[in-house]
Amino acid sequence: MKMWYESLLELQASDMRVKLMKERLAEIPKEKDKIQRALDASTKSVADAEGKVKDAKKDASMVDSEIDEVNAKIKKFQEQSSLIKKNDEYRALLLEIDTHKRKISKLESQQVASLDAIETAKNQLEQARKEFATREKTASESLEELSDLEATMQAEMKKLDEKRAELKGNVDNDTLRTYERLLKSKGEPLTAIHNESCGNCYLKLTPQTINDAKKGKVTICDSCAHLVFFSKET
Repeated sequence: MKMWYESLLELQASDMRVKLMKERLAEIPKEKDKIQRALDASTKSVADAEGKVKDAKKDASMVDSEIDEVNAKIKKFQEQSSLIKKNDEYRALLLEIDTHKRKISKLESQQVASLDAIETAKNQLEQARKEFATREKTASESLEELSDLEATMQAEMKKLDEKRAELKGNVDNDTLRTYERLLKSKGEPLTAIHNESCGNCYLKLTPQTINDAKKGKVTICDSCAHLVFFSKET
C-alpha cells in the first residue's frame, strides 16, 4: 500500500525543481547585464584609445605646422638680410634668425615626443582592440549559453507545470492545502523525521507526533508546522 507522503514527495520534488529553476532564471538577466556592461566598458576603452591616437596625431600636426611657420620666417629673414646695408639692422636680423633656429630646435624635440606619443597611443589601441575581440568572443559565447540555459529551463518548467495537475490529484485535499500553504515559505513543506527530530527545524518532536508518524498518519511538526513523515530508511 502506498503511504500518504509518497505521492506528496513526488509533487514536492517537482515543485522544488521548479522553485530552483525560477531562482536561477531570476539571476540570468543580472548575469547578462554584467556581461554586457563589461563588453561596453571594453568598447569604451577602444574608443578612448582611438581618441588618444587622434589627439596625438593632432598635436604632432600642430608641431609640424609650427615648424613650417618658423622655417618660413627664417627663410624670409635670410632673404631680407641680403638687402640690409646697416650693420645694426643686419646684426639684429641675425639675432632674430638665431632665436627662431633655437625655437626650431625646441620644436623638433617636441616633434620627436609627439611621434613617440603617437606610437604609444597606437600600441595602446592595438592592445585595447585585442582585449575587446577576446571579450566580445567570450561575451557572445556566455550570452548564448545563458540563453540556451534559459530556454531549456523554461521548457522543463512547462512540462513540470503540465504534469503538476496529475501529481496533485494523487494527494488528498486537506493535505494538499497544508502543503500548498507551506510551499510559500522557506524549506521543503514535507520532510522526513531524523533521530526523532523534524528535518526542517531540527527540533525534537513529541512522542505522540512520532507515534502518529510511525502509524502512517498525516503528521505535522509541533514547532514549525511542516509536514513530517517517518520512514525506516531515515
